[in-house]
Amino acid sequence: SRPVSPGEVAATIYQGLGLDPHRELPGPQNRPMPLADYSLKAIKELF
Repeated sequence: SRPVSPGEVAATIYQGLGLDPHRELPGPQNRPMPLADYSLKAIKELF
């Protein structure tokens, strides 16, 4: 058991849905922004 951050939960949900958590989408002023921060990984214990 280990603590996880909300960002790791989000990255896990995206991966579970078949989306790359680090995929970039247009943000404000069309600057690319990843779905989840690049430093975050999906919780591998759930897969």
